Amino acid sequence: MLRILLILTICALGSALRLQLYTDIHYKGLIYDKIHPDDEEGCRNLTDYAQGMTGSVRLDRCIMAFESVDCQGFSRRLEPATEDLEVLMKPISSFLPCSGSLGGDIIRVDFFDAEGKLLTEYTDVCGCQDLPTKVSTNATRLVNYGNCVKIFQTDTCGGASKELPAGVSPDSEDLSSFGYFVRSISACGSCGKLASQIYKFELFFEEDEDELAGRARQVELAAKTTFFNNGSATVTQEYHASRTVRQSYTVTKSKSISSMSSYGVSAGVSVGLGMKSGDYSASIGASVGGSLTKAYSESSSSGESWTEEEEKTFAVTQTIQIPACVEYEVSSTVSIAENVPIRYELYTKVTGERGGRPMTCFEIQFNVPEMEFLEELDEYTCIYKTEQTMVASVGVDTFISGEGLNIPGCENGDGSMTLPIGH
Repeated sequence: MLRILLILTICALGSALRLQLYTDIHYKGLIYDKIHPDDEEGCRNLTDYAQGMTGSVRLDRCIMAFESVDCQGFSRRLEPATEDLEVLMKPISSFLPCSGSLGGDIIRVDFFDAEGKLLTEYTDVCGCQDLPTKVSTNATRLVNYGNCVKIFQTDTCGGASKELPAGVSPDSEDLSSFGYFVRSISACGSCGKLASQIYKFELFFEEDEDELAGRARQVELAAKTTFFNNGSATVTQEYHASRTVRQSYTVTKSKSISSMSSYGVSAGVSVGLGMKSGDYSASIGASVGGSLTKAYSESSSSGESWTEEEEKTFAVTQTIQIPACVEYEVSSTVSIAENVPIRYELYTKVTGERGGRPMTCFEIQFNVPEMEFLEELDEYTCIYKTEQTMVASVGVDTFISGEGLNIPGCENGDGSMTLPIGH
């Protein structure tokens, strides 16, 4: 049976990937030459007559090569300028461009015993995978094909762990340095594209009004106003003062949410008060909810702080009764509480996609370990809760104070004269 020796040459041409196939070494016998645009999505199958061949590979761009079409079966990460590309031990029928430092969308791990015998193949590690006892007790080496994976001491990815980082070529890892049998394995991080839609914020105010008042600073609404009543009867005056102050809300986004491929806030998101600390919590709750909605509606770096400033006008109006022969001085202030901690919980619907298919809730849970799972809406839509703290600098309350003084020499209604204070 004639065996065809195949050489692959992959080169980058601008924004495209060029694939060249040869039937002999030293790049002789060109049989396939095709340019694959970078915007060509998904798995790329070789032409029928080139599928299933073994041979040599020369690369100047990383690929994940697969034994079968549609990127199925044995997979291997192939990097440029590495010695193990001279002889392919498994055939190639399809490939994917590498994704970042990982081996494309499929994460493959193989375990071997001390004699080099293959014990088991994991063709697609995403969530936690428990190893059979026979594999766990006999495995001395694993091949992670350049992917980042974590190994664990106990089942369900618990106990001591070790991260095996992504390499630039298919790397073998000696398991003797781990010190334990490997009982389970998982991908290092998210192994799919996650999306989150926030539908509810719940606010918790950690300080009550008395605590805030004790550390709030007072800002005058207006200069002191003095009313004079030189007449012989009580008069009524209207007092009005207002001032515009700047308030701010700083949100440090949940890393669990902002690290997802996409996230946003549902139209009509609800904002609840988990613990009412007085009237002020209700009065600023709407503003806090609005800031949270804006913060999570804008994509940004994971864990990034987002700040919004707004101007708000505080006003007071008071009817004042001024007795005869009295000078009445009125002042008003607004109390500004700075760096008020506000704990909030966000409730979100999480979905995922991996390898062109939706991820199940079971798969998603291993990608968001720091979030609390609540329930499944269906097999592919999961409800999660996470908690974060933001800070706000806001106006809390307004105050009016007044003081009346006799007007010296003023004639009262009974004909007597008022005297200066102290007489």
